[in-house]
Amino acid sequence: MLEPVAARHPASLSGSVFDFGCGAGVIGATIKQRFPKAQITMADISALAVASARETLRFNNLDGEVLASDVYSAISGKFDNIVSNPPFHAGLKTHYAATEQFLQLAPQHLNRQGQLMIVANSFLRYPPFIEEAFGHCNTPAKNNKFAIYQAVKNS
Repeated sequence: MLEPVAARHPASLSGSVFDFGCGAGVIGATIKQRFPKAQITMADISALAVASARETLRFNNLDGEVLASDVYSAISGKFDNIVSNPPFHAGLKTHYAATEQFLQLAPQHLNRQGQLMIVANSFLRYPPFIEEAFGHCNTPAKNNKFAIYQAVKNS
């Protein structure tokens, strides 16, 4: 179980939400179920993931947009929230390139006061990339396996 490190996590989530590297769409679908007014956009580079995420939304009677996108290549507009369990594998190897690009460009895809929130394996060194892009990185929850990292666009 993730233990809270700080009290800063949303009791409600609203506005537009982008789920990067959505896989089967579990995060985006869960957000839509819990916060029905949120507008969900999910994206993944994998055609199988895109089809799975669309099916997850359909099966749960949820609306949302699912796009095939290499990081932000098919993404237009800005979001109030960006969420992700970022991919870090290319085959069997640990591969950070897509996630590094995702984190570095996140502020450009957020509205003013927009929030980035990711969950990741604790051993992955994402805070420096988030700090470089946003000027800060919060850790609302962490255990020996996983961490939640969060940052807000201030300008």
